[in-house]
Amino acid sequence: GELEKSKIGSAQPAFTINLLKQMEIKLPALAVQRRIAGMLLAYDDLIEKNTRRIAILEQMAQMLYREWFVNFHFPGHERVKMMESAIGPIPEEWQFTNIGELLMFHIGGGWGEDIASGQLPCEAHVIRGTDIPDVRTGTVDGCPLRFHKESNLASRKLKAWDIVFEVSGGSKGQPVGRAALVHPAVLSVFEGDVICASFCKLLRPDSSKIGVMHFYQYLLEAYSNGQIEKYQVQSTGITNFKFGVFLEDAKIAVPPPVIQAGFERLCQPLIDCIVVLGRKNNILRKTRDLLLPKLITGEVKVEQLESEAIAQNA
Repeated sequence: GELEKSKIGSAQPAFTINLLKQMEIKLPALAVQRRIAGMLLAYDDLIEKNTRRIAILEQMAQMLYREWFVNFHFPGHERVKMMESAIGPIPEEWQFTNIGELLMFHIGGGWGEDIASGQLPCEAHVIRGTDIPDVRTGTVDGCPLRFHKESNLASRKLKAWDIVFEVSGGSKGQPVGRAALVHPAVLSVFEGDVICASFCKLLRPDSSKIGVMHFYQYLLEAYSNGQIEKYQVQSTGITNFKFGVFLEDAKIAVPPPVIQAGFERLCQPLIDCIVVLGRKNNILRKTRDLLLPKLITGEVKVEQLESEAIAQNA
């Protein structure tokens, strides 16, 4: 309200530095301000600690993948002979196959419209390529709610353990090919249907052929080491991904079921923790942002929060 009253100009309202200097704001006493700052800093510190934990867990999952499926130092590897393949020596009894053969289902996403209509009656949130980093850690606030044809939505609804794979867009220094695993906890946050955007693909690995953690970590590793870049093509300022070529050309060595199961047991708890910590951070950020104006205006008293914190830690 104060900001609106301070604007000048009719055709194009403006807010000048002089008007900013004249604006009066209510502030609590300096001692109270410092206590408020200390309280908010505690939120920021916890968020930062959780963010570092997430990074460590991501590194652990990637290192586990590299140790088992790049260096082939999986449990019992000392007793296994190696054989030649198109990607170099791989353990005997491992199957060498194309990525496309390991998918039960894949389909391009949809975008729909932002307003419902007779032809677009079904609502569903949409995960875009730009949302992928947040979705990995359970943050879905930025995913827009759109309206879709029932026929389009029926085949594109994301299920738990699906993978959203980016096939168009990108930017300088950020190639396409990013992936996000649709963790059950992430899916439950939407409280409704969700699909991936038209610049992405829904990938549904065939669990009878490969573990979803193995397949997902393969995509992350291929992106981080640059292997995936050879399937990209630049067109009119947009980077596109040669998805069909990728399915036929990209190869992966699939281990016997007992090794697959061992990797899934070790990797999934890491992914679970990443999502839990990401959801905690999201709640902490929202709580911090809600508290700030209430503490400044005195609607919520610092003393009240401090006493509650002491009681909880007693």
